[in-house]
Amino acid sequence: MALAPVGDAAAAARLQGDEAAVRRWVGAGEDLVAEARAAVADRLRHVGSFGVEAAAWQARIEAEAARLAGRADPAPWRSAVHAFGYGHVYEQARSRWRLAEALLAAGDRASAAAELRAAAEVATRLGAAPLRSAVTALARRGRLELPGAGRVPDSAAVLTPREAEVLRLLAQGRTNRQIGAELYMSEKTASVHVSRILAKLGAGGRADRGRGPRRRPRPAHPGSGLTRACPVG
Repeated sequence: MALAPVGDAAAAARLQGDEAAVRRWVGAGEDLVAEARAAVADRLRHVGSFGVEAAAWQARIEAEAARLAGRADPAPWRSAVHAFGYGHVYEQARSRWRLAEALLAAGDRASAAAELRAAAEVATRLGAAPLRSAVTALARRGRLELPGAGRVPDSAAVLTPREAEVLRLLAQGRTNRQIGAELYMSEKTASVHVSRILAKLGAGGRADRGRGPRRRPRPAHPGSGLTRACPVG
């Protein structure tokens, strides 16, 4: 479905705070939604009803349309999960992943975790590696337990896994508000993480992000006149 990657692009632009890109992608997506809805209406005029498969895709279109508009609404994704229950296990699992994303944004962590576990089980059983990776990434961003997901590796030994995630976004130039939105935390919590990261890495401010710890010279060997750099602390 072409609408899904357009929705991804719009969501990424929102996180970046690029309003021009948001308008561009939303406009493109709205054209696709209009075409899909017109096709649905045309079929209803000529056939009069839908089978379960067509009804499921119609539910998916409406869920993608809500996401395109920036609405983190679990209801349309829940409808899509139910609609694909006729037997399309992959699309049902994919819809569960998006439902979990909306539930996380709504603050319902328990329900989000349940949907992600169900999606992960299907993705693993089907060997759907891209979906499994997407489910795992969302679980890590939302700090949800997911069997077999592992932990996010530290980018530096002094950082916790959560701080490593924040540092990755900080290095991309994200604001505290954008970091909070992507990692499902408040702007204030993101600010606390940033302050701790800067303190641990010995950086003087956000401009120093990504440079790593400040270094000072010390003798390479006891008693030698040579020096080498080493991390502070």
